Amino acid sequence: MSYLNFTTNSKIGLFENNFNEDYVIEKDSKIGLVNLKFEAIETVFDDSQEDEKNVITYSLYTGHKKNVVISRFTADNMDGIQFLLDAIEFQLNESLSFENKQIGMQWSINEGHNVNNEDKINIHYSIFPYDKINENNFKFEKVTYTAANDTIVSAGTSNNFELNNSFRMFSSHNFIRGCGCLRVRIDKFDVTNINNEKRGFTIALVKSNPNTWGVKIPDSDIVAGIQLMHNNSTYKYYDNGTHNSSALNPLNVANGGLNNDIVEINISDGKINLVVYQAGGISTTIHTNFLGNFNITEKAEFILYPVIFLSGSATEVILSQPRIHLDPFEMVTFYDSPKDDSTGFGTVSPPVPNLNTDCVTTNTLEFRYFSGSNQLIESNYTSIRQTNPDNVFVDLRRFLGFGNEKLTRTGNNVCNFLGNKTFRPNFFSKIYYLECQNLELDTYTAIGGGKKNILLPIPLHNRFENHFMLYEPNNMYMVKLKNINKIPLRSFRFRLLDENLKPVNVAGRSDLTIVIDS
Repeated sequence: MSYLNFTTNSKIGLFENNFNEDYVIEKDSKIGLVNLKFEAIETVFDDSQEDEKNVITYSLYTGHKKNVVISRFTADNMDGIQFLLDAIEFQLNESLSFENKQIGMQWSINEGHNVNNEDKINIHYSIFPYDKINENNFKFEKVTYTAANDTIVSAGTSNNFELNNSFRMFSSHNFIRGCGCLRVRIDKFDVTNINNEKRGFTIALVKSNPNTWGVKIPDSDIVAGIQLMHNNSTYKYYDNGTHNSSALNPLNVANGGLNNDIVEINISDGKINLVVYQAGGISTTIHTNFLGNFNITEKAEFILYPVIFLSGSATEVILSQPRIHLDPFEMVTFYDSPKDDSTGFGTVSPPVPNLNTDCVTTNTLEFRYFSGSNQLIESNYTSIRQTNPDNVFVDLRRFLGFGNEKLTRTGNNVCNFLGNKTFRPNFFSKIYYLECQNLELDTYTAIGGGKKNILLPIPLHNRFENHFMLYEPNNMYMVKLKNINKIPLRSFRFRLLDENLKPVNVAGRSDLTIVIDS
């Protein structure tokens, strides 16, 4: 009896190994599987038809309704399931629009923590309060913030941002991942043009943690920003590290003017928007870009920090009413009713959050699965599954452990939609096969019409408990080789197949050990 070990890095599970000398397989030998290790890349939403989809529908207040189509994701382990949950969370946040109660809101699943087999899934939101900034969420470096009149001024004189932007205020906490803004009003702006240098002020979202900065943060680190340089300048903007000019001129920036301009960076509908609000209700978006264009396509990449740079003396640049939304699950803070800024803005009218006490509303959430034009419900669940038996599709509601009813909750600054059942991350069981490609076996299968050189079917259950599958049969099953003569071999070929005898996509190294009994 001989043990033979094979390894491969093939992405389709093909073992193709050569030995330096012949291995002789005697007449009427038998072959058996000792163990097999591989990491299959499974598709969580493996619906073969384009019109099959999972939808999460939610409502946050009367007249509001959003349908979020959950995209397909591949996952090959428990970490993959965490990625799936993060991706659902990311798509829910992409669906939030900059209006009403949604301003300052962020979705999360189990507060972003890793989910284990003992948890129920909690899809919930929290709202970061729209209020004055404070020392708990912002740091001030060479900048003076006066809470009594809600103003910001530099503690120095005018300087060139290209050389020094150390006069700044910033947060070392994440900017909101859902829907919110960094906003400031221009209370006074009177900065002399010196060789068209970058002076004045800039509001920005940056990639690196501000605690690591020196006296200068480079333009390349600014993901998005709005800048006003001097009295003769139009509004400038940053887009993914590039400094650009807009055609928009400041309208009102005189000392303490009632209708002075307001500048804002907001996140809404999966986009970063750079907006200027001016007198008469005028709103101008000077630039917009999708999060994906900043290489932000998943939660782990969505780490941005808000900052305001000042360059000018306290008599040249005065900014007022700074407002910021941070990640409410990271920066936990006491929630107050949204501050009503609208009375101090004159005819300048940026959106403000819902001013009802604590934003108390009725919230609903439901899962829907569509197969073609048919919505999957309890009464037709079995018939749809039987009509499409080859589709390994996942009804997200069942998968996450929720019941079939629409969930209705009364929520203020937080709201929880909790699953009915403990989350079990095993959405199907399936079979793999190990095929001998250059050895003839005495085996048969109903798939494909009969005789196949299948060494052993490999049952797979609870796919996501490990990064890889390690299969060791409890009993050694020996299969007869159909060789009437000796077979000298140096090359052996084995291949992994799925339940339809199709190639399997795998990741990393795969290992196989067989035994031949001559």
